[in-house]
Amino acid sequence: MVAVGEKKSVEQRMDLAVAEADPVGGMPQAFSTAARDMVAAGASPHEAMQVTGHRSLAMFERYNIKTTREAAKALVAREALLRAQG
Repeated sequence: MVAVGEKKSVEQRMDLAVAEADPVGGMPQAFSTAARDMVAAGASPHEAMQVTGHRSLAMFERYNIKTTREAAKALVAREALLRAQG
C-alpha cells in the first residue's frame, strides 16, 4: 500500500482502482471494453497498455477482444486485397 502523500505510479493507481471496483480480486470486465475502445479510438497498444496496466502485449491482447463486426470487416478487407492482387 502507498503512504498518504506519496506519489503513486500508474500501476499502483490501477491496483487501487481494481481493488475498489472488484474487492474480491478479479479483473473487471470493464478492462476488456477499455482496451478495445482505446485501440478503436486510435491509441496504440503500447499507450493502452500503460492505462490498463498490462506488462506484456500477449496479455493485453487477451483483453483487447475483437467484436464479431470487427472480425467480419477484417475478412472483407482481406478478400478485397486478395482480389486486387490478382
